[in-house]
Amino acid sequence: MAEPQNDPKIIGEANLNQPPFYRRIYAIVHDIPKGRVSTYGAVALAAGKRGGARAVGNAMNRNQDTACVPCHRVVKSDGNVGGYYSGTAEKIKRLNDEGLKIKKNGQITDFDSVLFTDFNVISEREISDL
Repeated sequence: MAEPQNDPKIIGEANLNQPPFYRRIYAIVHDIPKGRVSTYGAVALAAGKRGGARAVGNAMNRNQDTACVPCHRVVKSDGNVGGYYSGTAEKIKRLNDEGLKIKKNGQITDFDSVLFTDFNVISEREISDL
C-alpha cells in the first residue's frame, strides 16, 4: 500500500509530480473534514515544519487537484479565510456550501468550534526520508 503522500487517491494524480514536502502537506489537508477548517500553521506543524505556514500557502497555491486536496479548508490563524487561487469569493462559497458561516469581513463564525487540528504529527527527519 502506498504512503499517503504518494497515493493518487489521497493527493490526486496531478499532484504526484509535486515536491515531497508538498505531497505530505496535501495528504494532511486531505484529512480535514467537510465543515471544518485548519490553519496554515497547524498544517505546517503537522507536517513537521514549525513556522512553515508560508510554505503551506505556497503548496496550496500549487495544488492541482482540489477534489482530493480541499485547500479551501486551510485558513489564517486569526480565523480569516485568507486567499485562494480562484479568489476569496470562491473560497467563501465553498466553505458556505460545507455549512460554515463567514462574516462580511472574511472571519469564520465560531472559528474555534470548527477548527480542526487533530493531525498525526511527524518529525523533520521523517519528512527528509520521504
